[in-house]
Amino acid sequence: MSDIITRSLLGKLVTFFLLVALVPTAIVGYFSFVSARDALQKAEYGTLDVLKQQQEVALRAYFAEVLDALTFLSKTARIRDAVVAVTVSRELQAEMKSQEAPGKGIPDTLKPYFDSVTEVLSAFLEAIGQEDGNEDFFLADATDGYVFYTQQKLVDYGVNLKSGSLKASGLDQAWEGVVRTQKPCLTDFAIYEPTGSPAMFAGMPVFSPIEKRLVGVLVLRLNAERINRIMKTGVESGKTSKAYVVGQDLLMRSASRFDTGSSVLKTLADAEPVRLALQGKKGSIDTKDYRGQNVYSSYGLMSFSDLKDAGADFKWAMVSEIDRSEAIRPAQKLALTIFLIAGAVGLVVILVAILLARNIARPVTSMASFAEEVSRGDLTVAVPALSRKDEIGTLGEAFRVMLANLRNQMTKVAEGVSVLSSAASEISATVTQVSSSASETSSAIAQTTTTVEEVKQAARLSGEKAKSVAQSAHEAVKITESGKKATEDSIHRMSLIKEQMESIGDTVVKLSDHSRAIEDIIATVQDLADQSNLLAVNASIEAARAGDQGKGFAVVAQEIKALADQSKQATEQVRAILNDTRRWVSAVVMATEQGGKAVEAGVQQSRLAGDSIKVLSGSVTAAAQAASIINASSEQQFVGVEQVANAMVSIDQAMQQNMSGTVQLEQAAKRLEELGLDLKKLADSYKV
Repeated sequence: MSDIITRSLLGKLVTFFLLVALVPTAIVGYFSFVSARDALQKAEYGTLDVLKQQQEVALRAYFAEVLDALTFLSKTARIRDAVVAVTVSRELQAEMKSQEAPGKGIPDTLKPYFDSVTEVLSAFLEAIGQEDGNEDFFLADATDGYVFYTQQKLVDYGVNLKSGSLKASGLDQAWEGVVRTQKPCLTDFAIYEPTGSPAMFAGMPVFSPIEKRLVGVLVLRLNAERINRIMKTGVESGKTSKAYVVGQDLLMRSASRFDTGSSVLKTLADAEPVRLALQGKKGSIDTKDYRGQNVYSSYGLMSFSDLKDAGADFKWAMVSEIDRSEAIRPAQKLALTIFLIAGAVGLVVILVAILLARNIARPVTSMASFAEEVSRGDLTVAVPALSRKDEIGTLGEAFRVMLANLRNQMTKVAEGVSVLSSAASEISATVTQVSSSASETSSAIAQTTTTVEEVKQAARLSGEKAKSVAQSAHEAVKITESGKKATEDSIHRMSLIKEQMESIGDTVVKLSDHSRAIEDIIATVQDLADQSNLLAVNASIEAARAGDQGKGFAVVAQEIKALADQSKQATEQVRAILNDTRRWVSAVVMATEQGGKAVEAGVQQSRLAGDSIKVLSGSVTAAAQAASIINASSEQQFVGVEQVANAMVSIDQAMQQNMSGTVQLEQAAKRLEELGLDLKKLADSYKV
């Protein structure tokens, strides 16, 4: 479930809407419940306090009613006359030492009094009803507490309260209180031994009508029936509401409405509200009652000391309570209602959230699937245009435009990669051709260098021969005077010179031919340098088009251009040297021709032996001069050939560097070709 919420946009949106709807509802419901509970608690406290006050007023009214009835009865003539008569009779009997008890052996003179009292009290009981808790009336002598009258005539009849078996009973406390204060007296509940049940007594003094002295006490025995009815009536705030009174011994003085039997002086009501009330405090509290139930309780102290001067020296705790569960049941119903409303709202929110979430998540999910296809290289995905005008529609339109732009860009990239791959292939092929041409050029230069070296050796030999011719010419001049022998020697040597001159001529012709070959090679090298320069320019252009990936190729192209420039410069130097050599060769050819002619003339003159020595001397001198020129030309030719050889060495070195650069260029071209293939594969991985 958590994976669905965390991974699904629909789950997240539904959860978000649900939280947004239910959290405020829960907060409002909680505070509503708390407010309702507090309000109900406050209202219940008020109701319970009213109930407590009503019960207290009713109890006070009941006891006031009892005391009023006793006051009335104590002042009736029949009661007073009967009490006075019994008192006088007992005084006479005391004088006669008689112990006969009135009522058991009533003198005939007192019977009318007792009959009159019985009539009055019976009528009174009949009027007020014994169901109100009025059980029995007593008349006792004020002097010694002798009970001389009861209606029920139980064991308490004829008892002396001062010293008899009922001393310290409730009846005795009521009689003693009246005698002591000569005022009404009310006692607390206690178990009355003659009946074995709880009873309280109300005593009233009976005064003689003439002397106004206390002559007797009228006592009424009460049970808890009237008090129980009072505590079970009044304002009821609920089915579990109750009111009860508790004595100072923490025993119940009234039965709770939930007690099936009598709980007076039987049920211990040891609870916090009771203890607080007996301490003289009053108020309301949320606590547990004597049964351990959670209740709202209102408590207060009920005292009878001010009740018509009744001598009541006891205090009761008045408590009214209601179970907390019943008191806050409306709040619980409200909470349940809020919970049901929250559930209904939750269902509605879930439905609305699902609809809204689907409305939001469906296009997002669709775009996510399109994006996944694009991530796999498929740019042919057709993204439909959304008709929405919100942010999702804007996002979908932006995604569709982005995909179209990406498709166009990849198409252009694929085209550029194809062009780059083709150009790289062409550059690689061209570099291969250049490398092959460079190899051939290097071979031609090596051959040219060898030929130049041969020309150099021939020039050296020609120079040596020219020196020999010059020496021979000088010797011929010296020996011209020697005659015929010298002439013959001259003819012979001139023949040798002729052969040498022919050999020199042949050598010079070969040198001229080699010079032309060198010039052709130089032209080829210059063309190669021009092509390399053009290739370097094209490579620089392609490197610039390739951007950062073509920087290495641009460096190689720059190196090729530098080598081409060096080759071109060396070629120009060689061409200049060859031009000088050509002029020198032309001069040598001319000198050789002239020498040949001179040798031919010398041979003719030698053959004509008859020419004059002067002509011979002139011819020899001319031959010597020609030999000197030949010697000088030979030296110049040697120097030129040596320069050509040096230039060819430089050309060879430049060509070696050119070949090295060509190898690097070829490697760079291969790398560029591989890069073009990789880019082509990358571009082919996208479907456009």
